[in-house]
Amino acid sequence: MKGDDFQKRKTKKDKSKRNFELYGKFTPKHIRQQEELQQVQSQRIDNNISTNTRNINATNVENNTISKKKKKEKDRK
Repeated sequence: MKGDDFQKRKTKKDKSKRNFELYGKFTPKHIRQQEELQQVQSQRIDNNISTNTRNINATNVENNTISKKKKKEKDRK
């Protein structure tokens, strides 16, 4: 029969409900953008940590050389 082929129409509301169930309130595009930002931020943090440890090591070396110089000066006096 002619009416047997009829299916319910897919409306905007149906599509929006389906997308909300799948992705929540964010679209897949926004989720990908957030993941990219998180990766960039983690790389920045790693770089900052590595530069900070280098700076700390450099200041420790400088402090050690200064303290050695001071000790030598005290010994000379």
